[in-house]
This record gives sequence, C-alpha cells and structure tokens, in this order.
Amino acid sequence: MNQLNRRTFLSVSSSLFALPVLAQLSGCSEEQQPRSSSKSFVEPKFELLDIALQHEFGAVVQYGNHAGLAAASGKDTSGSIGRIIMEIIAQEVHHAIYLTEILKKNGFEPTVAVWPPQTAATPEKMMEKDIAAEKGAITLYQQILEQDFDDQTKKNMEEFLQAEMVHQQMFARILSELV
Repeated sequence: MNQLNRRTFLSVSSSLFALPVLAQLSGCSEEQQPRSSSKSFVEPKFELLDIALQHEFGAVVQYGNHAGLAAASGKDTSGSIGRIIMEIIAQEVHHAIYLTEILKKNGFEPTVAVWPPQTAATPEKMMEKDIAAEKGAITLYQQILEQDFDDQTKKNMEEFLQAEMVHQQMFARILSELV
C-alpha cells in the first residue's frame, strides 16, 4: 500500500497530488478520482477537512449500496450485514455533519461533492472495497491530526480516526464470515 507523508500530502499542489493518492488508497480507479475543487483554502488543514467530508459522503453511498446488494445476493440471510453497515453509515453521517459545521464556522462553504463510491460483483469483493475505503479514511484522519486545530476539533478527529479503525475491523469480520 502506498504511504503518504505529510510534506507530500500538504505540498503546494496538494489538491492536484493528494486527491489521486488518497483515491488510490480508497480503491478508486484513475477515471473515478475526484478532481481538484476550485475552492481556495488558505490553510491546507481546511482542505483536508473538505476532502474528509467528500470521503464521508462517498462512504455513505457506497456502504448503503453494498448493504442492499449483499441482501439481494442472498448472502445476508439473517440481515446482520445490513444492520452492521447501517450502524457504520450512521457514524459516517455524524462525521459528515461535524465536518460541515467546522468548515462553515471557519468561513468555508462545505462541499457537497461525493468521493466516488466503489462497488464490485460479489459481497466479498464489496467488503474488500469497503475495507480499502476505511484504510483511506484512516490515512486521511491521521493527516488531519497532524494539523494545528483547537483541542475540541482534535478530540473529535481522534474519535473519528478510532471509529474508522473499528469500521475497518467490522468490514474485515464481515468478509471473514463471507468467505
């Protein structure tokens, strides 16, 4: 897996370079990678929050799609995959609401762009895509935590990072039950 370092991620051309690298970490193909927005961020930390917001929106769409597809495939006979994914989606929505609030309070118009959702032909491959998305979110929140934010924002970002790690474990558990 590609590793991001802070200097590379936050370079002057961060929106031109970071988005494709994060997209790759999240399992996006080159043609599905988001394009740099026309927004002007004075501080890279707010651009990172905007990217995180896109990622959260994309996760909600992707995971909802996968829950439905898993049910339709007949592999979620007890409905447990759907219930687990709905719990994860609720947490991703919470993250999105908070990120929107922070961006707006700091004078930015929060994005409504959606990180390109990924899917696959089988529930097993879908869970692999979901694990990849969580790995991308973990990397992103680690980068955000390196930024200079107030204590409350830092605390929330740490909680989001922990949640993304738990989500990754939950998807890995689902995958192990499917194979």
